[in-house]
Amino acid sequence: MPDSQRQRPGAKLVPSHEEKVRDLLQRAKTLESELSTAGKSDEEKAAQLRSHLCEVISDLIITDPAVSREYDLPTTLWRSCFYFPICSFRKEMSKMKRKKGPTSSTRAFENQFKKFLSEALALYDYLSIQYQSKLIPGHTQVDSQEDAQVPTESESTAGVVEGLYRLFIYTGDLHRYAESFDKATACYQNASKLSPGNGNPYNQLAVVSQVCVGIFWSHPLNLLVFLFLLTSSTYALLQTDEGPVALYECFILVLSIPLGDTFEF
Repeated sequence: MPDSQRQRPGAKLVPSHEEKVRDLLQRAKTLESELSTAGKSDEEKAAQLRSHLCEVISDLIITDPAVSREYDLPTTLWRSCFYFPICSFRKEMSKMKRKKGPTSSTRAFENQFKKFLSEALALYDYLSIQYQSKLIPGHTQVDSQEDAQVPTESESTAGVVEGLYRLFIYTGDLHRYAESFDKATACYQNASKLSPGNGNPYNQLAVVSQVCVGIFWSHPLNLLVFLFLLTSSTYALLQTDEGPVALYECFILVLSIPLGDTFEF
């Protein structure tokens, strides 16, 4: 047997790219199945499975963007590892606040939620950097809030643009849940540049705008300033022939904005 075909003692066979991807896909499928079985019956086990699944899918997303696109792995990562825990956190916080109001336990739970979001953002920023470096070699110091360049996809970067688009959307969602609305807006705008014909980024931008309007009106000082300006201008406005109609239309517009409301998304 030629030396090139003889395996040296102790040498390890390195799996091919296809074998690695196939193994990761199988592990992800197994973990998803176990996670769905664990459900809420064993939260500690579910958290461990979710963490492991996050590692496997993240590895897949980086290793083969084309396969990631084919199996829509960014969406699987988001829903299985982050969205459902976020919904659970928010539901529990809302329940605690209704029962007890602000207490040390609710503040501790909120800090736990903030830590979860911070760790999730660190992962999504890392994934975004990996994808942008595939499109722009050497471009490794990229923040998800910076302006994204619209690249041209080649065979070697198949699936990267679509994957980066979804990463921007989900990073924006994480910033929105963390109430970092400027950063969320930047992420959604970057996503819109990568997929101009897709309406999802604009829907998310509308959600951010609606939340910010609610926050603005719920602040007593903002409301006081608005009422002062409205009162001081009402007399002058009524002196004109079209003043009453204009004032009526203004009040209709103001009443359409939910004063002091808070929004759940």
